Amino acid sequence: MSALYPSMLLLAVSLATTVHAESFTMAADGRFVSSERKLVLAREDYTATYQIGFGGEQQRVQFIGPVFPGYALPTSGTVTVHKTKPSVTDVQPVASPKGTVTKRMDLVNGSIVTEVTYAVAKTDSKENPAFRIILPLKPFAGNDAICNGLKVAMPLEKSANYTLASGTELTEFRLGTGDGQELGIRLLSPHEGVHLADCRHHPTPEQSLHLWIAIKDGTLRYQTCLLAVGEPFPRVDAKKR
Repeated sequence: MSALYPSMLLLAVSLATTVHAESFTMAADGRFVSSERKLVLAREDYTATYQIGFGGEQQRVQFIGPVFPGYALPTSGTVTVHKTKPSVTDVQPVASPKGTVTKRMDLVNGSIVTEVTYAVAKTDSKENPAFRIILPLKPFAGNDAICNGLKVAMPLEKSANYTLASGTELTEFRLGTGDGQELGIRLLSPHEGVHLADCRHHPTPEQSLHLWIAIKDGTLRYQTCLLAVGEPFPRVDAKKR
């Protein structure tokens, strides 16, 4: 069955007073909703970008991409909500380079495993398509990120350097949101490099941080979850969908 999401829903809610990991569940319309704060991962019907709302419009984590050379992006496509399992497939067109992007999201042990693939026309560009995860200053700035076990400050004020953490081996990011809570992002597929950076350094400053991931071999697979500080990521078989 294919259907477009109705106009969605990003819920602004107060943080829960009890600090523990939250689990996502999947609603009948394909939205993923957290158990305590009722945070929603979904997209609006006019955009290809999935978001999690931590509050108002300026507090949305955005999952953007793939980003093709020239900052070309896919556009809103067709969503299939699977009847027999908690899974959603979203096929999105790309104008340049011409082709399609497929995003599949599966509910796995209370987390969301997303696989992003693309089939597009060949170009002369040597630039790797990338994926961008925007982290708004609120609630992240002023808290710590744990990148492969290394603590990195996400400063309230513009950082001294653009890049806060980078490398081809980085796979786990625990991004503090305050009150003992973390947004967990774990990369499950190989990549060509990732960096956590302060977008206030951009020529046109943005009030955010971001993760910029260079995609390898046309596939990016990653896990999204809500964690308590120090709590392990939910178990995922990295080789299976």
